[in-house]
Amino acid sequence: MWNRNHNQSERKVMIGGILVLIIAMGIGRFAFTPIVPQMMEQGFIGEKEAGTLASANYLGYLAGSLIAAFYPPSRRRLFAIKSWLLVSVATTALVAAVESIPIWHVLRFVSGAASAFLFIYASSLVMDVWSLKKRASAAVSSLYTGVGLGITLAGLAVPFLYAAFGWKGSWWGLGVISLPGVALAWRWLRDVPAERTETAPSSPASLPAGRRYDLRQGWDGRLLAAYGLEGLGYIVTGTFLVAYAGRLPEAAAISSWSWVAVGLAAVPSGWVWSYAAERLGFRYALAAALAVQSIGIVLPVAFPTPAGVIGSAVLFGGTFIGIVTLAVSWGRALNPQRSGRTVGLLTAAYGTGQFIGPGAAGWLIAEAGEYATALFGAACIVAAGMLFLLAPLKERKSKQFLKG
Repeated sequence: MWNRNHNQSERKVMIGGILVLIIAMGIGRFAFTPIVPQMMEQGFIGEKEAGTLASANYLGYLAGSLIAAFYPPSRRRLFAIKSWLLVSVATTALVAAVESIPIWHVLRFVSGAASAFLFIYASSLVMDVWSLKKRASAAVSSLYTGVGLGITLAGLAVPFLYAAFGWKGSWWGLGVISLPGVALAWRWLRDVPAERTETAPSSPASLPAGRRYDLRQGWDGRLLAAYGLEGLGYIVTGTFLVAYAGRLPEAAAISSWSWVAVGLAAVPSGWVWSYAAERLGFRYALAAALAVQSIGIVLPVAFPTPAGVIGSAVLFGGTFIGIVTLAVSWGRALNPQRSGRTVGLLTAAYGTGQFIGPGAAGWLIAEAGEYATALFGAACIVAAGMLFLLAPLKERKSKQFLKG
């Protein structure tokens, strides 16, 4: 009976964690993408403002990830998750309350910080709970379906909210939609005592040869660099895909649905790429995901048609959560005793790229009057991350960045 109750409790923690990521990531962080064209159409912002608003959000994400990495909440992790959930919902809804670009920047910054805290704390909490049965890797893949589900939910809701209430209705409507998820997450999440969360690392001798090579000293620095480049490159499509599709004569009619395609493709991507890692090892699986994503980013430039846009959405959605899953799982395998700090440092590298990317791309798009150059540059940056991983590791001692 105890075991059955314990398993039910684990499942509730997982569902609670998924709800956290639906609210904080899929809605609080990424709902900006399908709403941007609405705000641009009404003349409230242009490409530059869209880029700086996205950068403000990712600057908050970077700040939150650094704070979470170096100043974890210790035994108050669950309280922090519940508190930041309320902040995430409030900063989403409040965008509709004002028509001030400076205030919008503040709200998006705070929303970004909330999404970082929630991503890191929820990830470490769920992994710690599930690591008691040595299922942390499987837990990561399941947990990150929340991002894809949130993107899908926002992508489906925003067109209807806009048609009924305008762009302001999109913001406050998503805030209202988030409230039931907040209530369930508050009810089902629980933490584990700190002394029970430490798990022994897998013995390298028990792992396949490829996986043993992946865990050698030196890969942590490569992982941080590649993950930072991913943050810099992927976020251009993550910010401007719907707006770009809306500018294409043949694809404008399906522009809003491209974001739904991103979300649907993202839901199973964690499992797909985790399976790839089991077969190929972390290094080659992550390099393959980066290669596929770089193709997806440039695809609508090469084929500016509905098929090109939807194909881009599927390849993009089918990789960006998988890349997060692989990076977090690999980082945790390199440093299993300090999962929270590891996730925080990786998220900080990712967040640095995310902060730089949208503002630079928005400026480039506004100056050039087209999206192709920004998207092509983003694809090259992601491909550079792939090359970082494919270069062989030198036989020398190197600093382990993810260690405490």
